[in-house]
Parts: sequence; C-alpha cells; structure tokens
Amino acid sequence: MPALTATSALVGAVVLLGLWSGRRWGRRRKRTLDAEAHRFRIRRGG
Repeated sequence: MPALTATSALVGAVVLLGLWSGRRWGRRRKRTLDAEAHRFRIRRGG
C-alpha cells in the first residue's frame, strides 16, 4: 500500500518538525501544536 507508506512518512515528518519547532519556539508554540493535535484527535473520534 504505497499510500499508507506515504501517509506514515508525512506524519513522521510533521512530528519531527513539531518537535524541532517546539524546541526552537518554546512553550507557547508547543501549546499551539498540542491544541491542534487535540482537535485532530477529536475529529477522528479517538
């Protein structure tokens, strides 16, 4: 399933970018990312 692999790679890249941004921008930025992740989880019904 190439699409699944591409999705996994994209998610991995976003997570790495999020970690890098969190370390660079500090707590306020991290809180924004956490809010986005929380909303995404709710939208998925998880």
